Amino acid sequence: MSHEKPNLISRRDVLRTTGASISYALLGGCVHNAAVAQSERKKVPTRILGRTGVPISYITLGTGHFRANLGITPDDVRDMVDRSVELGVTSIDTALNYEEAAEYLGPAIKPHRDKIFLATKIEDPTYDGCWRQLRENIKKLQTDHFELVYIHDVGLEGYKSEVEDVLGPKGMLAAMVEAKKQGIIGHIGCSAHFFPSRFLPFLERDEIEVAMPAVNFVVKHSYNFEDRVWAPAKKKKLGLIAMKILGGPADWTKGTARLTGQDYESAMRYAIELPGISSLNIGVRNLAELDQAVETVLNYKPFTDQERKELDAKGKEMAKAWGPVYGEPTS
Repeated sequence: MSHEKPNLISRRDVLRTTGASISYALLGGCVHNAAVAQSERKKVPTRILGRTGVPISYITLGTGHFRANLGITPDDVRDMVDRSVELGVTSIDTALNYEEAAEYLGPAIKPHRDKIFLATKIEDPTYDGCWRQLRENIKKLQTDHFELVYIHDVGLEGYKSEVEDVLGPKGMLAAMVEAKKQGIIGHIGCSAHFFPSRFLPFLERDEIEVAMPAVNFVVKHSYNFEDRVWAPAKKKKLGLIAMKILGGPADWTKGTARLTGQDYESAMRYAIELPGISSLNIGVRNLAELDQAVETVLNYKPFTDQERKELDAKGKEMAKAWGPVYGEPTS
């Protein structure tokens, strides 16, 4: 399997992925049978995460919904983590600002820790603040290391006039580099929801190995991370992870701007076809949504040229209704 040319999941790529064990019949469109024995259950394949050289599950379990005010309990999280590992979804992404998510995840991932590619995020732009948040993550997630840590949302207010400080000797990147030397961090990444031009100075730093921008067929027409960030990050062979694939509101207590129904399948297929993608970060709220994500990936079919044209037109119209859903600026 090569990460130089995976702009979609082909049957050949999936079949030859280590541990995937996926039959041609399933990939041809047969519906996943939830009643199948665990030993026979088809698993999500892995991809190489850019120049890190590390294999990562093609689906990442996004945990932004793991909050008490959304009705999620610790038992729910344990069940979703157990099912994720069972299905081969061993990449898990979280953040301290996801309310109770980290605390819920700590005991849930502990039995599976040696199998899990765990990512978290830091928002404090200072050296000392970064270390404080790292220690808090370690405590809540009950671990002593992270496979990946992101400089989270590089469009945030604290970064707008202080990019040089963030990337300088007293900034958060310097703290992450030191934490990497100490074995606390495996790899350093950066993420962004808006302000795509703010991402570019981060991409120039060799210490950063992974990029995770907000990409879907709607916000492409608002923020266009695909051209502004994704393409240059791919040229540098960064690991590329897509987030906000299904939309998702800026306010997690609201259900607006989430792609469902036929738009769900289109959104997933759009993300799968992003050039060089290593993993799809998908936020789920229950076991049914987790199973749906896995089934959709395993049953992926490429768009026809006409379908792509129609989806692009639909995305433009939906973008007008959504507006700058993740924040300003959009450039």
